[in-house]
Amino acid sequence: EQFIDWMALSGINLMLAMTGQEEVQYKVFRRLGLEDADIRSWFNGPALLTWSRGQNEYGSGLLGPLPRSWMKDQWDLQRIILPRLRSLGITGQLPGFQGNVPIQLKALFNDTNITAAGDTGWMDSLDPLFGKIADMWMETLIRDFGTDHWYQLDGYFDGGVAPWMNNQARVGRSKPKQSVRRLDKVQR
Repeated sequence: EQFIDWMALSGINLMLAMTGQEEVQYKVFRRLGLEDADIRSWFNGPALLTWSRGQNEYGSGLLGPLPRSWMKDQWDLQRIILPRLRSLGITGQLPGFQGNVPIQLKALFNDTNITAAGDTGWMDSLDPLFGKIADMWMETLIRDFGTDHWYQLDGYFDGGVAPWMNNQARVGRSKPKQSVRRLDKVQR
């Protein structure tokens, strides 16, 4: 709370609000049919979640699997953080779906364009399942946390482009933003 107060006093009015996102991801992936252990082992342990959130190390099993109690506690914490930010005029920028999924999803949806990268999968944003997951993600995120209409959608930024885009036109770059526009009616 002191850090939030310091940000407000320093004139900061926008910040990343990543806390609790693993619970949102968990809910979406369970609704798609993935098993608890597959989802939890896809996340790194709490000390290394910044790597997961940066999309560099999902599925590597570093200090995981992530406990359900931790995911739920972080979700609860975010429901305290966001109202406090909003009360001070600070916008929380929530994470949008960017296409990284547990590789086990490929077995459930055989015709989906998911490229394996270690134990994680990168979903082609032109694949129809991408839009379905992005919509489920946004619905869950907005229902759980509300919205300030700002989202983090960096996409694949592990030092290059997504695996399926190496030799094709990059027509899919705007696809992650489409579910944001469909489900968060305030346009920027």
